[in-house]
Amino acid sequence: MKVVFTILFFFFYHGISTAQYIKTCDSLIRAGVVQLGENDYVASLENLNKAFVMATENRWYDQAFLALNNIGANYYALLNYGEALHYYLEAYQIAISHLDGEREMIVLNNIAILYLSDHEYKKAAEYGERAFDIARKADNPKRMALYGVNLGLIYNKIGDLQKAAHFFTEVKKIDFPDLNINLINEIGQTENAYLSKNYGQALALATSLLPRVQKNTNDTELSLLYLLLSKIYLEQNNLGEALQFCNKSIEAAPDLETKINGYQQLAAIYTGQEKFENAVSVKDTLLRYSDSLNQVKNGKYFESNKVSFELKKYQQDAAQSSLELSQERKFHYTLLSCMGLVFLVSVWGFRNSFLKNKHKKEAAEQESEIALLELKRRESEKLIMEKQILDKEAQQRLEQAELKLEIEIKNRKLSAKALYQAERNEILKNIIDVINTQEEFHDNKIVKNELKKLKELVKNDGSWDDFAKHFEAVNQGYLEKLKSDHPTLNSNDLRFLSYLYMNLSQKEISTILSISPDACRKRKERISKKVGLTDGAELYDYLYSL
Repeated sequence: MKVVFTILFFFFYHGISTAQYIKTCDSLIRAGVVQLGENDYVASLENLNKAFVMATENRWYDQAFLALNNIGANYYALLNYGEALHYYLEAYQIAISHLDGEREMIVLNNIAILYLSDHEYKKAAEYGERAFDIARKADNPKRMALYGVNLGLIYNKIGDLQKAAHFFTEVKKIDFPDLNINLINEIGQTENAYLSKNYGQALALATSLLPRVQKNTNDTELSLLYLLLSKIYLEQNNLGEALQFCNKSIEAAPDLETKINGYQQLAAIYTGQEKFENAVSVKDTLLRYSDSLNQVKNGKYFESNKVSFELKKYQQDAAQSSLELSQERKFHYTLLSCMGLVFLVSVWGFRNSFLKNKHKKEAAEQESEIALLELKRRESEKLIMEKQILDKEAQQRLEQAELKLEIEIKNRKLSAKALYQAERNEILKNIIDVINTQEEFHDNKIVKNELKKLKELVKNDGSWDDFAKHFEAVNQGYLEKLKSDHPTLNSNDLRFLSYLYMNLSQKEISTILSISPDACRKRKERISKKVGLTDGAELYDYLYSL
């Protein structure tokens, strides 16, 4: 009787332990999801991987799917799309082998979004359509609406505007009162009209949509709609409205990639307005933002690799622990089969096993705490190193900006000096001409001598030698590079190009060279042909690119 009671007690205890174990696994998954939302990727991946090991050992397929899917989401957030795809595909395999269609369409949509972020639009469309078909067969309006909007946006990117319009129309037919999804769908329809070159229709849709988007959606959709309005107005040659909405798009942009799209549009508008200096300035800003975006991506990739290393180390430790746990279970089952024969020995063995597990658990918790502290220490060191690198880069950019400003100031001084000398010569010529028209001075020897000196002063061209010397000191090696790249350029050509490089106007250059504006224009065209340009308007950009 005592043996039977002991066996029943063992099974009861084992059932309670299993239920508790499942709760522990679920709590690890919940903690990992919360930490993912807080961008604590190391802690999130550690908890999710623990949950995955537990779920795999016990064949809990739903928990294994959730753990893998969220591990993939971690790597997606870290911009490591290769690792993200690997875990999504593992989750997909579990979903189609052991779970229902709801799990399958969730991971298919995640894969589609991953390919969309990686600009693999055809792959994104393939997985997105599979997710949409499953949602339609399951009659799930929420999923159908969400996946349909995603597919419409993807086909807009591909350029299959007819298919994109089909999905946007399908979403409108779905009776699902989600304001955000419906607004995104209308934005997609507006973009579709714009890409189809139906600018009037696109403008009408965007104008009617704008108040609701301003009121109900987040910054990403608002920035996108502003940018779309700017593009429509630019196509209609309404540069003022295009500029206004472009600036609003940049102001509302929540991230670097959205800002870069806005600045690209801004450069196009300034080019259309022939404000080339503003366009060049915007392109400089674009370069800075692109550099910042690359630094963010590189930092994310470095962090992802570090997390992958820590995760693999943990997986090795977990595999060893799993082996030990498996061996302990075999011991328990062997012990259970002997309980009917030797009751006292069974009780003694159970007690020893319980104590052993307790000590191991305490030891494992201590090791986990030590590992967590080590991870935090490494993270702190990494943050300090990143701050030092950022400070160094900021100092370098500041020094470059100061050097550029110093060169610009010196070039402005040189141009001002050249203009001063040209204006002085012009005044002297006018004085000489006025005196020559006065007959009473014709026989005056003193006046003739002074006129001769003035003429010599006007003819003296040593100012160019002075200017060239100072120009080379400020813009080291620039004239030598021009001579080396274009040996056919003579000294007059180099002089003209130096003034043009300093952003002097055609009128100012003609004043310095004492030639007419028309002659100045012809000289510019002649020099453009010498350097291999078909259009004189491109000459300044070419000089600035050297």
